[in-house]
Amino acid sequence: MQYLTVKQVSELLQLSPSTVYSWAESGKIPSYKINGSIRFSREEIEEWIQKQKQPTDHTEGFGDVLHGKTSHTSFDEILRRTIEPTKHS
Repeated sequence: MQYLTVKQVSELLQLSPSTVYSWAESGKIPSYKINGSIRFSREEIEEWIQKQKQPTDHTEGFGDVLHGKTSHTSFDEILRRTIEPTKHS
């Protein structure tokens, strides 16, 4: 079994080391104390990451949903608006 350090897990998850420490202490993320140091099983962290992934629906923006407006704008339309310069009257 390969063990990872807090620094390695923080880089892997793109979190601060303090967040990783906090999550380990609270049990939010699987960890072990080995000779007083927190360590993580690479296999368990990879499994944990897979369990955290949830499908998302990107067809509506959060603001649209929040305000009861739905948008069915295509990805191509959003991309076009982003790339093309704004036309001023």
